[in-house]
Amino acid sequence: MIAALHLLRPLWLLALVPATLVLWRIARSSDPARRWEQWIDAHLLPHLLVHGAGRRGMEPWHLLAAVWLLAVVAASGPSWRSVPSPFSQDRSDLFVVLKVAASMEAGDVAPSRLERAVLELEDLLELRRGTRNGLVAYAGSAHLVTPPTADADVVLTFARALAPDVLPEPGDRSERGIALALERLARSDAPGSIVLITDSFGEADAEAVLALDPAPGAFQVLALASREDPAMRTAVRRAKGLYVLVTADDSDARRLARGVDVSLVAGGDEQSQRRQDEGWWLVPLIALLTCMWFRRGWVVSTG
Repeated sequence: MIAALHLLRPLWLLALVPATLVLWRIARSSDPARRWEQWIDAHLLPHLLVHGAGRRGMEPWHLLAAVWLLAVVAASGPSWRSVPSPFSQDRSDLFVVLKVAASMEAGDVAPSRLERAVLELEDLLELRRGTRNGLVAYAGSAHLVTPPTADADVVLTFARALAPDVLPEPGDRSERGIALALERLARSDAPGSIVLITDSFGEADAEAVLALDPAPGAFQVLALASREDPAMRTAVRRAKGLYVLVTADDSDARRLARGVDVSLVAGGDEQSQRRQDEGWWLVPLIALLTCMWFRRGWVVSTG
């Protein structure tokens, strides 16, 4: 986080210069020894003062210094992460790589794995309405179903027509589907992401994906299973991907959509991302410290 820290408005730090001078002046004037320096010899003064007797709480200028420092840091716009620009999302491409094999007709995920995959695709496209999305189907071979398009209905129409007997070769060659999607993404200057919807992913698949070298954050897997598979999760992580288990609600699609946004930040240029201003996190702390001015005995020292 330290390495990623940026200040969006660094000139605000100049406000610390007058703050330092003012607080130094206040600190000097609040020192009781300063009041007697011109009347008592310096070697006698320390022995004539009583230090700390009957004093409690903090000095007012301590609180002023803390509030001033936090306010200046907040105003300078500290930022340690990037987020997608609203304009970049309109030009991003997402390829959904869908397994269409005999195993996808199993009914452990209702109504069937393949039908559920299409429903999940519908949820994902709804969350990404207005963006470009493409579809690749694979079994033993991989095929482009639709190129990236902003028309979600076209993608869904072709997805609903897919069945294992439509693809010419049986099998489970996910790397071929991912390779085809990466090839199509490479033709576009826009940042892109891949979502693999499948019921199986192992170490061999992870090795194949690593060999294809997708962009950071650009690979996600939606696991169509009734329960979490630790081996599958491990393989996805080994492939540097995001593992998402299918859920009964749309929380899985929302996780995938957030993952697509992350890939835009990781793979986009400066025009496709912006720094997130995190200074507002300091506002509650500033307000809390300010409230201490109004509580008797917390700020003003009493004798």
